Amino acid sequence: MKLAFVNLTRTFEDSHGLTFLYLSAYIKHYKPNVQIDFVDINYDDVTAKLIEVKPDLIGITSTSLEYPNTIRFCKKLRENSQFTFLPIIIGGVHISTMPSSFHPVFDVGVLYDGEVPLLDLVNRFEEKGDLKDISDIKSLIYLKDGKLVTTDPATQVSNINDMPLPDYSILNKEYFRVKMVNGLLRKGREATIITARGCPYKCAFCSAAAFNAKYRAYSMDNVFKIIKDLHDTYGIDVFNVMDDLFTASISRIRNLITILKEHDLLGKIKFKCECRADSFVEETAQVLKELGVVSIIFGFESGSEKSLQFLKARTTTVEQNKSAVVVATKYGFQVVANIIIGVPGEKIEDLKDTYAFFKFCQKHNCYDIPVYVLVPFPGTTVWQIAVDRGKIKPCDNWEFFDEAVFTMNNLKNPLLLDPDVPLKKFQKYYFKMVSAMKKRMLKYFFQRLIHDGPNLMLQTVKHPKRAMSVIKDLLT
Repeated sequence: MKLAFVNLTRTFEDSHGLTFLYLSAYIKHYKPNVQIDFVDINYDDVTAKLIEVKPDLIGITSTSLEYPNTIRFCKKLRENSQFTFLPIIIGGVHISTMPSSFHPVFDVGVLYDGEVPLLDLVNRFEEKGDLKDISDIKSLIYLKDGKLVTTDPATQVSNINDMPLPDYSILNKEYFRVKMVNGLLRKGREATIITARGCPYKCAFCSAAAFNAKYRAYSMDNVFKIIKDLHDTYGIDVFNVMDDLFTASISRIRNLITILKEHDLLGKIKFKCECRADSFVEETAQVLKELGVVSIIFGFESGSEKSLQFLKARTTTVEQNKSAVVVATKYGFQVVANIIIGVPGEKIEDLKDTYAFFKFCQKHNCYDIPVYVLVPFPGTTVWQIAVDRGKIKPCDNWEFFDEAVFTMNNLKNPLLLDPDVPLKKFQKYYFKMVSAMKKRMLKYFFQRLIHDGPNLMLQTVKHPKRAMSVIKDLLT
């Protein structure tokens, strides 16, 4: 039997996701006879590759932003007689947080953690040769007689250390080639890892809690096994930790430091991670520095106390944001300071406060200060606000989630901007902040060009539209 995982997420810097790596490991562990093919839009002609490998089942995952394109791709794929009736399984954060958006182009949807339901589907297909009788399999959705059926929820795997470690072997090895690494300004080999799943915080804009609210940590022994295997097999020396809460436990990080020291890896590898401002203090910075962290992403979100309390569900203050900036830059970390505007209840005074915080980040030499116009995602507080305001009609038009929503389209029509805030004044603050970063980002761009010109040219050839968009943003 053949199972094909299809990745439709384009990446300009060749960063890779993790979902298919965990699914592949789980299926291989329990069904070693199943052949798994990973078809990746970043390196493959997806349809041609699928025709070549002739899978029995196709698995696809999708975020909300990617959902319209995923539907379009599958509709087109169905036009090929080889795939007209071949079962396509959709999973991921979008279908889990908005199951009512399930499209008939798919045969079945897997909700939340996908390992166990996918294994059950593989077993059923091997047994029956189809997926027509699946009502007893938990955490699924599908259409029957035109009506959406949702099966009983599965019990979430509580001890994720019992699960197989991710299968990086399915990835194209170009992901691990030598390239410039942000935060180091030197070349290295980079890979993405996680040390835990889930986030218990309920930020108004983030679907993480709706998708995976329970925090479950891998043992640092297992994390080390992943690190060592990637280092020994692919020469990885920079690890991008994608945890929502990497610093939830300082003792866990100290444990990892001890293990790396025992195996003579401490100081030979570097890390990048995300942190919360409310828990970032001197001790945190010292431990991360000892681990070898070089770059930190913060979701500061706002310089307005009112907007911040709404966005972060009263867990963080502006003073904590400022303290995190000061401490992080003091210890020499490359700091990325994310900011969101277009927040419900946000007024011009709040935009002024956020602009003042933006200038504060600039003064303290933050590497990048991306400014986003708030986008409502299913399962979040702001999604419900957008629905209540009549800005979104769920399932009517998923083209709303095309990637352009992150840029000019959302700036022209910010869905969550209060009606009494003048649009032109709102846009003025956006452009003031974005324009202020242009000079600095141009400097970094030319540094990359000097140190890593051939790779940038290769990425431009592979992704010309995205590359031209980046260059246009820098020059305009």
